[in-house]
Amino acid sequence: MPRRLLGLTLGASVALGAAPGVAARAALAQGDGGGSTYTVEIPAKVELAKAGWNATAGISAQGTLASGKKLTVTAGSTNGWALKSGDSSVAYKLGGSGDAGTTYAGAAEKTSWEFATLSGDPQTQPMGVVVDDYASAVPGEYSDTVTFAVAVEDATKSITIGPYTLVYVDGDTWNEL
Repeated sequence: MPRRLLGLTLGASVALGAAPGVAARAALAQGDGGGSTYTVEIPAKVELAKAGWNATAGISAQGTLASGKKLTVTAGSTNGWALKSGDSSVAYKLGGSGDAGTTYAGAAEKTSWEFATLSGDPQTQPMGVVVDDYASAVPGEYSDTVTFAVAVEDATKSITIGPYTLVYVDGDTWNEL
């Protein structure tokens, strides 16, 4: 039986392939004009070797954030989180943690990463690809494209209790709106 190949393209886009490891890294350098400058790195391509957990080099960010800001990275899939080959598909998820024993059914999906602070040294958050069992899939080359969006957003958090809305400010203070 022919070998099944799985591929996912990552970076500002994401791709999946057949050999383990990250082939390259893609850097996105941006600035929001409000005192924040940053560089974000995500894998340019991920080669998927097996069903279950496939580790990547993660998502890294460095730079400076203006006061009260956070950096968010979100991911979206062209094929609805499925590797496709013609009319056939194999489901997968992006995950924030896992190991060799992680299965598709047991994995928590993660499509958003937050960086509350940045510095001159890269900070890396884990990211992996968890592939469903594809033993009975039709042989072929399967792929998807994942697009990542990077944004600088307000870091405040709020909670509504009855008619009151409280906003968390400066790490230790709640104010009523």
